[in-house]
Amino acid sequence: MRVRLEGGELSVQDIRRVDGPLVAHEELQGDLAYEVTVVGRRVASGSIPDVGIARAFPHPEPAPGMEGHKFVPALTHDVIVRVPSDAISLKALPRVDVAVYRVKEGPLPKTDDEQPLSARFTKELREVARLRGIDLAALPPDARAEARRALAQR
Repeated sequence: MRVRLEGGELSVQDIRRVDGPLVAHEELQGDLAYEVTVVGRRVASGSIPDVGIARAFPHPEPAPGMEGHKFVPALTHDVIVRVPSDAISLKALPRVDVAVYRVKEGPLPKTDDEQPLSARFTKELREVARLRGIDLAALPPDARAEARRALAQR
């Protein structure tokens, strides 16, 4: 899933199926982490590396005053949220929650159980944003069709 974080709000931009192996839960490192739950059961979680910064790189032969890299806070950013294909279905989308947390202390160890991260790491995480349920009709038309194809087997 491609999820947009903007102004403390989350919105799903795209849902696609990608072939290959997936580690559903990983050690949480960096400033932000995501979690996907279905009816309160954690099905995926991971780190969001290097988010929230827009970068500009100078021309190899910059004009005077244009030397050096420029880093500014990004007003919006898209996050790739990886979820095992057997963990959600079209029918389950309204019961799928996506949360983004600020990691206050880390790294946090990988956990394979279904307990939500907020219950397991009460002191280490602070919720930044949460999307409660995914409304397929709210996706752009092309993304809606792609989501239907991606989740059709479930």
